Amino acid sequence: MPPTQSHNIKDQFLSLKTAQDVALMLGLSYPQLSKIIYKTSPAFKYQTFELSKKSGGTREISAPRLRLKTIQRCLSKILYEVYSQKEPSHGFCKNRSIATNASQHLDKRFVFNIDLEDFFGSIHFGRVKNMFMGKPYHLPHAPATVIAQICCHNNKLPQGAPTSPVISNMIACQMDSELLRLAKRYQATYTRYADDITFSFTCSQPRLPKALLSIDNENITVGHELADVINKSGFKINQSKVRLCTPHKRLEVTGITVNEKANVRRNYIRQIRSMLYAWETYGVEAAEAHFHDKYNLKMRASDSRPDFVTVLQGKINYLKMVRGFHDPLYRKLAYKYSVCIQKPKGYLIKSPYEKVADALFIIKSIDGQGTGFLLDGYGLITCAHVVAGYSDGEDLSGIIEVFRHNDIDTKYDVTLHKVSVGKDIALLKFNDTEAEASLQRLKLGKFKKVDIGTRLTICGFPEYSEGNTPHYGHCIVNGKRIMFGINTYLVNTPVVHGNSGGPVINEKNEVIGIAVLGKPTFEEGCQTVFHGFTSIGYLLEN
Repeated sequence: MPPTQSHNIKDQFLSLKTAQDVALMLGLSYPQLSKIIYKTSPAFKYQTFELSKKSGGTREISAPRLRLKTIQRCLSKILYEVYSQKEPSHGFCKNRSIATNASQHLDKRFVFNIDLEDFFGSIHFGRVKNMFMGKPYHLPHAPATVIAQICCHNNKLPQGAPTSPVISNMIACQMDSELLRLAKRYQATYTRYADDITFSFTCSQPRLPKALLSIDNENITVGHELADVINKSGFKINQSKVRLCTPHKRLEVTGITVNEKANVRRNYIRQIRSMLYAWETYGVEAAEAHFHDKYNLKMRASDSRPDFVTVLQGKINYLKMVRGFHDPLYRKLAYKYSVCIQKPKGYLIKSPYEKVADALFIIKSIDGQGTGFLLDGYGLITCAHVVAGYSDGEDLSGIIEVFRHNDIDTKYDVTLHKVSVGKDIALLKFNDTEAEASLQRLKLGKFKKVDIGTRLTICGFPEYSEGNTPHYGHCIVNGKRIMFGINTYLVNTPVVHGNSGGPVINEKNEVIGIAVLGKPTFEEGCQTVFHGFTSIGYLLEN
């Protein structure tokens, strides 16, 4: 199996020897790169302005101009492939957010929050260069210097550059590891979201570890062991933002309440309801005027006013992220929003899986039931054993039922276009091409090696009965075999009867495989789950 793109990128990065190698990695000649980072005046490389902070004061933003920003974006993508995100870090990380950060501290008795002062500004040019020259990258002086030059402005990481977030996480790796060990030693939970550090505890107040914090007449100070780790890591504690949340008060982490479940403040809900009521009652223009008069909001980067509808949609989306897509309050407010924009038949604010659901089908035959999915550029894909007993080119109209879970009365007539019993894959074509044209399709993912430990999702309709919605089985790959020349993978969850033929999707909701009937095989505790999507390509192209 060929190496993944991410492995190629990481190998290329770790093999950098010269400044010219850095330029080639970024798709430039060294004279082109040198002109941009060394010979261009700082005023032509960055645009500097100030943004107002919610807590008061201003924050300096240094935004790179187009040519440098393009280079930094390219380098940022490379660094994200090189950087292995750490367990406690949730800021600027793939598939993590303030919600995942807060979720680690649910239902604790005490929450201890610390802010780091001038987080990006404390990471200077020398720290960036030395990081790349040290473990685990071991780059020579020349490429490390060029990369640091690309990333730094005025001898520090600029807040506003695409490379600054990932660089800051790479710099903070050692601190994260030491603070995690410290937390485990004192039976605490530790996370970091950018410059926001959080520890939480389940113990009583007298048992709070003095190595992490001390309380003296409601005066909260950082414990000596915790302070030592942060200071030795090159960061400084913002003493004005050291706070302890107690059981009798609101427990908050990165602005999210975590007393019993992840939640937002009540006034946040009241504001959404107020905005929806004004829109429903007086119309969008009057609601927008009232909204701006009451809150006097302005865009932080300019004096222009934010769009009322966009602000409301953003607030409802934030509520979904915190409370979850299936939360009744979120769904009620999202539906009202959909009515206001005259799309009452479904939520405008959809979860990613709802888009997947629109491309899934239930396939029923005399012998049983399976799942199918409409694949862009090909047709309806399912397992061969779901349509067993039929041949290539056979019209299955009236023989099998093909329908969607949210429209069970509409049945689609299909023809079995190609089938491979050995590969357990079948391709069906819709007889009514006009009906097919209006249906949602899934994208086929680019080839990517699936390693042990890869997280995937298996979609389908296990043991389907009327009214069931699609099931999304999150799983981890724990084995792989080659069967009939196909990459067959094993995961830590079974595929229940009826889920056969469903798509296996990656984090981008792209199809990378097809689920087959689960049963114990090869290894104790493993389940045969899916064939790698290359087998689909092999079937369709031959």
